[in-house]
Amino acid sequence: MTWRVYVPDASRLTQLGYPAVSGCCSLFHDDRGYGRDPNRYLRDRYRGRWVPQYKEGPSGAKPKRKRPTTSKGEADRLAHFLNWTAAVGFDVDQMSYEDIVSYQDEMPSIRPSRRRKVVGPATRNQRADVATFYLMWRADRGLRPPFEVTTKLINVPVRGAEGDTFVYARTDRLPHSGAQLPALSLPTPAQKLAWYSAVKKRLGFAKMIAARCIDEIGVRAFENAALQVEQWPSTTSILTAKRAG
Repeated sequence: MTWRVYVPDASRLTQLGYPAVSGCCSLFHDDRGYGRDPNRYLRDRYRGRWVPQYKEGPSGAKPKRKRPTTSKGEADRLAHFLNWTAAVGFDVDQMSYEDIVSYQDEMPSIRPSRRRKVVGPATRNQRADVATFYLMWRADRGLRPPFEVTTKLINVPVRGAEGDTFVYARTDRLPHSGAQLPALSLPTPAQKLAWYSAVKKRLGFAKMIAARCIDEIGVRAFENAALQVEQWPSTTSILTAKRAG
């Protein structure tokens, strides 16, 4: 018995008075029928009423309505996860994040397609992300105990945007192929402060300031080494610049 994805007739649902969920896919179980909790999750995600937020900071998800194609992809991934939990005998309300990592690692052996015998890292990451979000949603809705996820800060290039975006992601996401840009792990503020302290203790105050200059301003090492005391702005100039934004 398995979970299956149902793609709605958007025009008919709109005519019946449900335009807000007309493009949201649903899950039905062969034995139990309509999945109440999984479909509440899919509706909340489709309408932007719930977005995953890690304890350390934002995940990058936006509180806005999803497209029907996005809803179909999320429903497919959720169905895959729920079928896996049934196959291995896991209770979603008793699972830990380590169980999600096991799901991600075991994925190549779960019903591979005829054309592709191995599931790629991008697909495995997407499926494990949805599984993580579903358990986070259940915890937020009071359906299960709190679900703790270990995260790291990453640098995500955004096409058409000025600069990069910094968000949090699961620590155990698989690296993509060499043809794709890898996510850059960044040290936490506490780790940077510890590093500054170690540099100051071992090399002195001036080298610590030089290290902070490179890290916080982004100058090149040779530019940093060539700076003269006279080139550094005065306290008054710095405060004036701050007031001017």
